[in-house]
Amino acid sequence: MRRTEPADADALAQLITTAFGRTDEADLVRKLAAAGDVSLSLVAEDGAGQLLGQILFGPLGIRLDGRDDRDDPIRGRFLAPVSVLPDHRRLGIAAMLIRFGLSRLRAGGAEAVFVLGDPAFYTRFGFSAERAAGFRCPWSGPHLMALELTPDILGDGRGTLTYPPAFGGA
Repeated sequence: MRRTEPADADALAQLITTAFGRTDEADLVRKLAAAGDVSLSLVAEDGAGQLLGQILFGPLGIRLDGRDDRDDPIRGRFLAPVSVLPDHRRLGIAAMLIRFGLSRLRAGGAEAVFVLGDPAFYTRFGFSAERAAGFRCPWSGPHLMALELTPDILGDGRGTLTYPPAFGGA
C-alpha cells in the first residue's frame, strides 16, 4: 500500500471505472485532485505494480449548530470512493485501505470522517448512521455515516456538512 502519485492518474481512472462499472466516481476523483481537495489518497497494488484498490479522503466542512467554530473548526474529512477491482473483492483490500487510511487521518489530526455508503459494510469500521443523522447535506439519510476520530467532537450531532464543489450540489 502506498500514497497515490500523479503518474497513477490513468491507471487509477481505469481501476475506479472498472470497480464501479461507470465513469462517475473516476471523474469525481479527477475533479477533486485538480481542485486540490484530496487530503489522502492510497492505492493497493500487487507485486507487479497493478493497482487493485484505491481510497480517497478529502476536506469536509463541518459546522455544528449553535457553535461558532470559525476560530476552531472541526478538522473533518469525507471518504469517497473506495474502489477494488471486481476479481479482487472479498480479499480484505477495501478493509485494509480503510483501516490504514483512518489511522493516517488520526495521526494527521483529523477529527471526524463522513461517508455515504452501505451501513452493513461501514459500521464494522466504527461508522454510524445514527451519529450522522442530525447533519444536513444533499446526501442526508440512512446511508450517510459518521466516525469520530476525536471522541465527542461532533457534540450533540446536529449541523451542516459542506462538501467540495466537485461533488456538485453540495
